[in-house]
Amino acid sequence: MSPMPKYRESDFPEPGSVFVATMKDGRLAAGRVLRREFEGGGMAVLLAGSPWIGTAPPPLDLPILREILTRTHHGYSKPSILDSRSLIWSFHLMPEGFRIIGKIELTSADLSLQCNTYGGWQSIPIGVYTQWRWDHDRDNLLREEAEEEAREAERRRIARERREAFVRSLTLEKLAATDWFASWNAERETTRLARERILRLIEELRQAPKHTQVIVKKLVRVAVKDFNALDKKQQFIDTIEREELCEAFEQIVCAARQPGIASEIDNWRSW
Repeated sequence: MSPMPKYRESDFPEPGSVFVATMKDGRLAAGRVLRREFEGGGMAVLLAGSPWIGTAPPPLDLPILREILTRTHHGYSKPSILDSRSLIWSFHLMPEGFRIIGKIELTSADLSLQCNTYGGWQSIPIGVYTQWRWDHDRDNLLREEAEEEAREAERRRIARERREAFVRSLTLEKLAATDWFASWNAERETTRLARERILRLIEELRQAPKHTQVIVKKLVRVAVKDFNALDKKQQFIDTIEREELCEAFEQIVCAARQPGIASEIDNWRSW
């Protein structure tokens, strides 16, 4: 997990600041900064989106800027754990393209608002735009979303078929010739030890008389435990190493024609 950014209170716009940002269709959405304080592990700002939409920055005395957009699109109006208000805590700095147009005084109600939603500043103009489409152009919005969902399903199908073809092509002989962990720091001793242990596992499987579930599981589990011990001695398995190790073990059990064992590896590893 990435560490929380270490920002100061002064890195964020002052409470009461009104900002505008460009939506997907070129029009502007608006929002306010309600608070900036330490929240959820880091310095953050509480943002509120307004129902206002326009083509030029609004005057600060416009009453709608004080309103908070209530979302009804995509099930927000149904009883749900989702908060329908356009309120969000953000740990990120104000992005490029967002512009402060001034300040308006906050009310006691503004200052007492509670929120358990976290995300980015961009969610404000995205939410305003989506709600406007839902209210004024719902049929086209739903059609576009259905088309994108179909395209995504096709992309997943193609990726799945390619993955299945790749898995079917795996053999222990091919894996024995693989340059394992090429993205790791080649000068680290742990990289050499990791390569040696993976290659030893492959060779143990190549020498096994049969690739029964019992035999493959036993050899793979011992190897995983060896990586646990190595990482405990010299902590080196972070996100990239973890992903590549899991991929290596998955390829190995697939080449041994025991793919179901891959789902058990998480129960054995401590990294």
